[in-house]
Amino acid sequence: MAGPKGGGRKKSPKGDGYASYDLAWISKTLHDDVGQVLSAAGLRLELMRMDFAGRIPEIADRTSAIQNELDRALTSVRKVVSHINPAPLKGPNDPGI
Repeated sequence: MAGPKGGGRKKSPKGDGYASYDLAWISKTLHDDVGQVLSAAGLRLELMRMDFAGRIPEIADRTSAIQNELDRALTSVRKVVSHINPAPLKGPNDPGI
């Protein structure tokens, strides 16, 4: 498994091997990258709904269904992040370990 951007695996600063560092990196990536993409997609979807609601009345139901799926996916990502790393994530270079 590749580590943070820039490649390579790094040992945990705590000295307990790769596992805790890898899990912290996965948690941070899910939170910072995947979570942000899902949130942004939901916001863009809402803007699209507002832009086209007057011209395409059925868009509200369709975008609502997609929004519900995005919300479920984001909830799942949050649960995984919380399970992997229950401590709040710290700064940009500290994956919470």
